Amino acid sequence: YAASRVRSGKWGREMGMRQDTRPSERLQAWYRRLLRGTCSTDDYAPPPMTTATDRSSVQDPSADRSAERDPQWVRIGWWILVVAIAARVITALVVTQGWFFTNDDWDFLTRSSLLDSFQPHQEHINVFNTPLAIGLRSLVGLDFWPGYALVVSVAWSTVALAAWWAWRRRGVHPLVASGAGVLLVWLGSASYMLFSHVNPAWAIAATIVALEYDQMPISRRTTTIGLLFSLVAVFANTVGAVISAVRLVVSLAHRTWNGAVIAGASFAAYLVVRLLVGAGSARTSFSFSDLPDLFEISFQLLGIGLQAVIPIPDAARGLSGVLLVVALIAFVVIRRFEYHTTAAIIGAGTWLVAAVAVKFLAWFGSAELQRLYAPKPVFFTRFGNVVIGLAIVAVVAARPLATKWATRTS
Repeated sequence: YAASRVRSGKWGREMGMRQDTRPSERLQAWYRRLLRGTCSTDDYAPPPMTTATDRSSVQDPSADRSAERDPQWVRIGWWILVVAIAARVITALVVTQGWFFTNDDWDFLTRSSLLDSFQPHQEHINVFNTPLAIGLRSLVGLDFWPGYALVVSVAWSTVALAAWWAWRRRGVHPLVASGAGVLLVWLGSASYMLFSHVNPAWAIAATIVALEYDQMPISRRTTTIGLLFSLVAVFANTVGAVISAVRLVVSLAHRTWNGAVIAGASFAAYLVVRLLVGAGSARTSFSFSDLPDLFEISFQLLGIGLQAVIPIPDAARGLSGVLLVVALIAFVVIRRFEYHTTAAIIGAGTWLVAAVAVKFLAWFGSAELQRLYAPKPVFFTRFGNVVIGLAIVAVVAARPLATKWATRTS
């Protein structure tokens, strides 16, 4: 009798068990999970069954986080972020009318085949720019730059969406998550004039998601999904590959085996592809005598990134970069080198130092280096964007801060 009831579906409906749902219901469930920032919550799972004798003694496990899970706050925070993304996209479409491409953009726009996706660009492997360039060239041509700016704006918006998902998983209050997300949306606003800047945006977004899966229990599902996002990160931009190497080291130090497998496999794939395509080694003759210039340029780049967010005088850009580095190092130490904080901040810092050593000290001449100290050097904003963006993600995601923000309004 019980078997026939289960087969007919009547038993499941009576007991509140999950049944097959229509596609529209599944889409609504996915949307609710996105707002909450969950990745495995079952929207159709029934509540725990209790009897009349013990019903009064059962506590709601989410009672202490009622404000954080309040649908009203979630909707308000979500729509704040959506409006910021829409404003960013509209601004890009208006401001970039009449603009044209740079030398970096032409390297991708002149490629004619998807087989060129793995062709190195200035020693970098940027897989996703080539299919984007070919598709946009066929769709909007070469005389409508706002079409390319739209793609860049959407790419930087994915950073905010990925951060929202990660922060909500960690219990950050929706208003705090939306406020920090708005900052991430506009953090790359100074970079929407370069089509090639979709690469670091996607690398950061995929890295944010991969960092969350690194810390999940190892299983076929979590490892596979985390590896897919990690591969997107390493092949989108070199920043993803560098952070992947740092994630591997931090995972081994913390014995986070899922992260070690994900980061190790993705970084190994990057090295294999790099050797196969002949990207070669960077042309650099870096020595210890270059250390003062290395630190000075790194601090200046961070100051330029901060200047895009905070009105900092040009003369104080270097000092603001120093203060930012000191603050981030102190934060990592205070957090006792926890996985998420260490991998994000140290990984971004390692990438910045490597970029300065390889690109600025080896490739750029004195005339180009002087542009660092010019008023509003917008071309160099992207370097600070990467570090500051990942720092925002790490600071907001800190567990004690997230718990405090979530329970303050409960």
